[in-house]
Amino acid sequence: MGFSAPSLTEMPSCLAKRNIHVEVTEQPANRYWTFQWVETAISAALAALLAGVGFWRIRGRLA
Repeated sequence: MGFSAPSLTEMPSCLAKRNIHVEVTEQPANRYWTFQWVETAISAALAALLAGVGFWRIRGRLA
C-alpha cells in the first residue's frame, strides 16, 4: 500500500484521506539548555556504564 503526494501543498489532504493524524509539540526556547544538559548527562552515564561493563568483561576473561 504505497502512496505519494504530487506536491507538498497536497500532502494534508492526502493524509486526511487516509485518516492519518500528525501531532506536533513545541518546547519553550528557555528550556533548550536544560534539555541539552539532560541529554549530555544521560549520554555520559550510558557511556560510563558501557565502559564499566566492557572493562569488567575484559578483566574477567584475562584472569
